[in-house]
Amino acid sequence: MRLAFTLPLFFIILAPLYARPLAGPTEIKTDTADGFDYPVAKPDALDYFKSRGWFKYHPGEDWVSTHPSTLLGAPVYSIGIGVVVFTRNAPGGWGNVVIVRHAYYSENRLYRIDSFYAHLRRVIVKEGQFLAKGQQLGEIGTNQGMYHAHLHFEIRKNLLIGINRSGYPRTLDNYCLPTRFIEAHRKLKGGKHHVTIPMGTFAFQAEFPVPIDESQNPLRKKTTPQKKTSKSSSSSHQSKSFRVKRFEDLRSF
Repeated sequence: MRLAFTLPLFFIILAPLYARPLAGPTEIKTDTADGFDYPVAKPDALDYFKSRGWFKYHPGEDWVSTHPSTLLGAPVYSIGIGVVVFTRNAPGGWGNVVIVRHAYYSENRLYRIDSFYAHLRRVIVKEGQFLAKGQQLGEIGTNQGMYHAHLHFEIRKNLLIGINRSGYPRTLDNYCLPTRFIEAHRKLKGGKHHVTIPMGTFAFQAEFPVPIDESQNPLRKKTTPQKKTSKSSSSSHQSKSFRVKRFEDLRSF
């Protein structure tokens, strides 16, 4: 009789444990970065500009081209040596997202950061894949017509954020100013040393679906057809949509 009561109670106690997400991160070895380049038109983002910069409610940068007709499907590159830790089609306004984790030395101290690439039309890398600096990871997209084509790009100090951006303060304790970071770390000493980085640090990562190919997806949202315009009027429309030249706005802190 004791055994009959003990076994059901044992499984009742353990059941919630099996329903939880994975217990914690694992580690993987990678090379440290030898420097960082821009995520578009590598290495110097030639003919690209920030249409919207970093401020408190937008802790990243939106990158567009001076040639809008070539922007959709343009390649997006890893800013440095790293490991892909996230490739998912995220809810809300994110669409296809890739997150690459990097380790680097600065002033003899080891740092780890995440570079974040969103609204991609297509993703061509997989989670756990090692990337070289300047290796293509995807293409610029629109999140199925939700936006004009652009790359939303972030650099995070906090390796727990993932897609849960609302769960962490949007301050420089958790984020970097991307352009300033890249310009300050173009060339680094101590590159290509073997170190470990954590994997699986994002809550409920496996619940997000895999990326879609927007160029082939039949369920892509329809957008209102636009009249053909001259190059000058097209640039003007892009400016109004993206608040051109709104760069880092530290007054929002």
